[in-house]
Parts: sequence; C-alpha cells; structure tokens
Amino acid sequence: MERNKRKRIVVPIEEKLKAIRRIQAGETIKIVARDYGVGEVTVGDWNRIVVPIEEKLKAIRRIQAGETIKIVARDYGVGEVTVGDWNRNSTKIEEWCIKQASSSSRRKSMKKGDYEKVNEALFTWFTQQRSKGVPLSGPILQQKAIMISKQFPETDRFTGSSGWLDRWKKRYGVRQLTIYGEKLSADVSSIEKFKQDFKKLIKYCGYTCDQIYNCDESGLNYKMLPSKTLASRQEKSAPGHKRSKERLTIMTCSNASDNHKIPLMVIGKSAHPRALKVISPKALPVYYKSQKSAWMDATLFTNWFKEEFVPSVTKFLKRTSLPIKAILLGGTMPPLTLEDSTWAKL
Repeated sequence: MERNKRKRIVVPIEEKLKAIRRIQAGETIKIVARDYGVGEVTVGDWNRIVVPIEEKLKAIRRIQAGETIKIVARDYGVGEVTVGDWNRNSTKIEEWCIKQASSSSRRKSMKKGDYEKVNEALFTWFTQQRSKGVPLSGPILQQKAIMISKQFPETDRFTGSSGWLDRWKKRYGVRQLTIYGEKLSADVSSIEKFKQDFKKLIKYCGYTCDQIYNCDESGLNYKMLPSKTLASRQEKSAPGHKRSKERLTIMTCSNASDNHKIPLMVIGKSAHPRALKVISPKALPVYYKSQKSAWMDATLFTNWFKEEFVPSVTKFLKRTSLPIKAILLGGTMPPLTLEDSTWAKL
C-alpha cells in the first residue's frame, strides 16, 4: 500500500506579503499558517527580516542617542531581543563597518569567508594598485590570489575559481569600469605651479570668466559598435562584428562662464564628403576641415584660430561691452594671450 504523499503547497510572493502584513498587524503565526495550509516554520521564514549591517549600526546610534529598544525594534520590524543583541555587539559592528567602508555591497552578516586571510590580503594589494591607476582584470586578481594563498598553509586547497572571484568582488564592492581620459598621464608635479602662475596672470591682466577660453579635441568613432552587451542566460557567448575604425576629430571651445560657445570644429578625411556634395561647407553648422588622417595639425589649428576663434570672440566681447582681450587654453599648448593690437595683425 503506497503511503499518502503530502501535497506541496506553493504560495505566490504576493500572498506571502499579505501573510507578513497579517502577522505585523498582530495575528499569530499559527493562525496564518493554518489559513495557508503550511507549517508554522514556513510562515516564520516568510516573516524573517534580515537587516543589513549598516542599518544595524544606525539602530545602535539611535539607542545611544536615547531612543528605547522597543521603538527601534518596532521601526525595523524585529524583536526587542534582536535589537538588544545588536546593541550588546555594538563594538564589533562598528569595527566591521569601518573595515568595510570601501565596499558598496549591503552585507547582512559579519560571517567570514572560507579564505579570509587571502581575501583581505588581496583587497589590500588591489587598493594599492588602484591608487596608482594600474588597470586590473579578473584573471590578474585570480593569479595574485593564488600567489598569496601559498603564503598560508591552511589555504593549500585554494584554486582561485571564478565562483570565488565573483563572491570576492561582491564582498568588497568591486565592479568593472571602462578606462577613459588621460588624467594619469599628466605631469602632476607641475600642476600646482601652473595653477598659481595662471591665477597671477588672470589677476594681473584683469581677465573675467567671459574672457577665459578652453578648447580640447577628441576622436569620434562614429561607426564603432559597443564593445559590451547585455545578454540572456541562454547565450553562452556574444559574437561580434569587426570594429569599424572610421573616425572624425572634433574640437570644442567655450569660455569659463559658459556664456559663449565657439561652433564645433570637425575634421574628416575627405575635403568634399559625398554626403555633403550639394552643400557648401560654409552652410554647415560646424567648422569643417579635412586632413588625410582626420587628425588635428598645426596648420588646421592656426586656420581655426584666425578664421573662427578670433572673429567669434571679438564679436562676443563687443556685444557684452568687454575689453577686446582673452586667453585661450588648449591641451598641452601654452596659454595664448591676445590683446586688441595682436588681433589686428591676424
């Protein structure tokens, strides 16, 4: 004779939330469990609230400020005994939060990992390398972790698996970022001297924010597709296309007050692009020039300065009743200071 198998009851998440609300309103777990046809332990698991460590620390601060445990427990939806345990372990919780200050993950317990010494040593090394601007990848971290593990006899079985790496990144709030800009290539030692000299120049010449201009150029790969994509779980890989290297160079220029923007300069390879064959370059909303590699060179910059920058800035300064003088900063070139007499010669 076959034994009667108990039918498994699956309760939708919406119904679980309703059950939790009933318990919070004062009904007993026993009554709620009977109504849903499940065990009291099951309903107790639904009602179990896990509070992140950071929130526990905030609760401790409230108690230390004079609030009662009863009020704090009610606000967090947990028992008074639970909040009392938080308060008794306040020192450990504070030390843990300080140690994990750099992590963006919302940890809910202070449980240590299986390879805590390796984890902490790797994070220390990771922090040191990132402070120097060294780019790091997953495989680099795995190899370094394996090297570190050899220094601890108790971690002889450590393999630095992908699963371990995912957990390590989550624990310490490590995420992937795209490297951009050239900030770390700058001459840091000369920055402060330049800033002081520049302030003295502005004060001596009496430049306003309307008379201080900055220009910078950038490559625009207008046909290049993204190198990263979102994918479903069913996709094992993400095959791509050959990356297009067709590019333009663009240069922007504006004054410090943002009251005057010079029309965008665009540099392409073709002097007469096929798409613009019936349009005069002067009719374009940009200052278009061509160069065989679509790069900025001294000749193009000089022409832009004479043909676009000087007339446009002169017109703006006259319109705003400012002295006809300005200063232009751009990339690695020295500042260009222009007075009324200098402009007349151009």
